[in-house]
Parts: sequence; C-alpha cells; structure tokens
Amino acid sequence: MNIVPFWLCYVEGTHIGFPYKHFTLEAAETEAERLAQLPDNRGKQVYVLGVISSCEVPKMPVTWSILNNTPSNTPSFTPPSSKVRCF
Repeated sequence: MNIVPFWLCYVEGTHIGFPYKHFTLEAAETEAERLAQLPDNRGKQVYVLGVISSCEVPKMPVTWSILNNTPSNTPSFTPPSSKVRCF
C-alpha cells in the first residue's frame, strides 16, 4: 500500500468535525493560521497533525454453515446468497 502523506488541522477543545486532508505541510499551516484567527478559536491551540502510518483490515468473506443436528421443530434455513443485502 502506497501511503500519500497528508496533514490535518485540529483546534484544541473542539470537535474534529469533517477533517480536510492537506497534501502539503505549507497548506496545513496556512489553514491552521486561518483557524487560529477565527473569533471562536482565539486563545486556543491549533495543531497541525501529520500522518505517520496507516493500517487496514482486508475484507473477509462471510461463510455460512448449516448444522446437521438441528432439532426437528427448527424451521428450515437457507443461507442468504451473496446478492442479498441485509440491513
């Protein structure tokens, strides 16, 4: 996996909201300065956070199995096909 470096801005004491990926450090620093100057952010630290690594869990297939020793009063069961979507 090829990681493209990026930076995020975080204003201390605020909800991160919808972070924007800045693909240069300079762009992130410019945004941090803009955020620091907003009236609601005066006196708050604005951090520029850089990505140093990432991880990912690959999709794993879901496997259905039918038990052979089900009680006779159990309704019959057919596993869903891969085209059926469960919500």
